[in-house]
Amino acid sequence: MKKEELSVWLLSVVPLLVSAILHAAVGNSSVVFTIVFILNILFISCDYFRNRKLAGYPLYIYISGLIFVPLYIYFRTIKDGHQYKFLAAWLVLYILDLAILQMAI
Repeated sequence: MKKEELSVWLLSVVPLLVSAILHAAVGNSSVVFTIVFILNILFISCDYFRNRKLAGYPLYIYISGLIFVPLYIYFRTIKDGHQYKFLAAWLVLYILDLAILQMAI
C-alpha cells in the first residue's frame, strides 16, 4: 500500500466500520452520529491537508468532503488515479451499516 493511499483507506473504512459496530451495539443514537461525523471531518481534514500541496488539490475538493464524503473520495481518487477500490469499500460498508441499522429498529 502506498503512503498516499493510507489516509484515503482510513477515510473510506474507519468511520463506517465504527458506525456499523456502534449501531449493532447501541442502536440508533445521536452519539453514534456525532462520533461518525467527527471521524469523517478528522479523516477528510487529515487527508486533504496532507496531500493538497503534493497534488495541488483546490479548496472545493475539501468543501465537497465536508458536505458529502463519497464526493470527496471521488475527487481524491477517481479523478487522479481511476481507482474504484476506495468507493467500493465505502459503498459496501455503507450498505452494511444501513442493514444493521434497519435490523436494530
